[in-house]
Amino acid sequence: MRHFITDNLLLRTVESETDIRKLIDLCNSVFSDTEQPDPRIGEWVSALLTPGNHPTLTQDNYFLVEDTTGSEIVSTLNVIPQTWTYDGIPFGVGRIELVGTRKEYRRQGLVREQFKAAHQRCADLGLPVQGITGIYWYYRQFGYEYALDLGGRCHIALNMIPETPASSPFNLREWQPADLPRLEALYAFSIRKALVACQRPTEHWHYRFAGQSPQSIQKQWLYAITQAGKIVGYVIIPLDCWGSSLRIAELVTDVPYPDLIPWLLPRLRDEIPARFPDADPPLKGIDFHLGRRYPVYPYLKCYQPVLHAPYAWYIRVPDPAAFIHQIAPALEKRIAHSPLAGLTRSLTLDFYTSGLRLDFEEGRLAAAANLPRGIEKSDGRFPPLVFLQLLFGYRSLSQIFHSFPDAGASLEVCTILNTLFPRKPSWVVELY
Repeated sequence: MRHFITDNLLLRTVESETDIRKLIDLCNSVFSDTEQPDPRIGEWVSALLTPGNHPTLTQDNYFLVEDTTGSEIVSTLNVIPQTWTYDGIPFGVGRIELVGTRKEYRRQGLVREQFKAAHQRCADLGLPVQGITGIYWYYRQFGYEYALDLGGRCHIALNMIPETPASSPFNLREWQPADLPRLEALYAFSIRKALVACQRPTEHWHYRFAGQSPQSIQKQWLYAITQAGKIVGYVIIPLDCWGSSLRIAELVTDVPYPDLIPWLLPRLRDEIPARFPDADPPLKGIDFHLGRRYPVYPYLKCYQPVLHAPYAWYIRVPDPAAFIHQIAPALEKRIAHSPLAGLTRSLTLDFYTSGLRLDFEEGRLAAAANLPRGIEKSDGRFPPLVFLQLLFGYRSLSQIFHSFPDAGASLEVCTILNTLFPRKPSWVVELY
């Protein structure tokens, strides 16, 4: 695509190796935490755009704005297609990433124009949901709402970890391609109870752990935990530390935590920081970035951890009725296993600037329709986009009513909404 935003600012997709080199320079500068370029960002961009490397991203998903007066790339973002699940039901997601603009070109609507193009690309690819992890508030203006936990960590100081037990049946080693079937099975088991989760196909494992340069900011090390030569778990450690803490991005195992943790923590403390000999500041702690209530957390209490609340994913659902149709089997199952079995009635929800009607017949979703603004009579009301918090199990109905005085419903309707959309934890790993 090629579209002039102004006489000299051209919105288009990546077309050449020259574009890629210019994008690397732009991202090294724009996303650096200091005044100096950060080449780790460019290594990530290179991995995304190396032909055949990333399993789903193509040059047609990578947008940029070029100042044609000097052939300079001044703004960019991309869409990374992936598949998530809602109570086991797959749906497509376009993850928006690497949104950045040179300082002198900001506040000219360049990001907004690229979001329009990215959203159209998602529609063309059949991706009904978009997600982004980003700075406070900013993406609300493009139709996004905080609707899923992001992060949430448990910090343990290294000096709180005792010595490694004299003997242990476990071992830790770097992964091998032959390990993938077992690692994939462990991951699938770990997300089985999550309301929303992210599928990680085999090609994504290869890209994440073999397709990244050791200098990339997205480089992660994948270690298999073994017992008697058999894989019983894995741990993922990103190259990018946060301050003085080593990060644990994933810890998955099928052995009891009380058996594993007294060995694993000393092992991480003593061996893994060797990956970071030049860490500045020196590593002083381990952060388990495993969400709000990961099942390992109770077994870390003896190390006097400090818990940090999660941030959140921004989520966009441009066609709520279509998405409700897609996840209808999950809603119908909830009705069937509740006192509302055989529900027959319509629900009209007013979102003030739009609305949604759900028609149920004998416990089945017969129809779902988006409604225009100006609903005269409704069964429930939510401020714009806040319904997404309920839909994705991020907030309970009572929490929403407590936080938003302009949300409400009758007692009967509350019973139905609580049945259809209970609060339930999700675990979305990041595929980028």
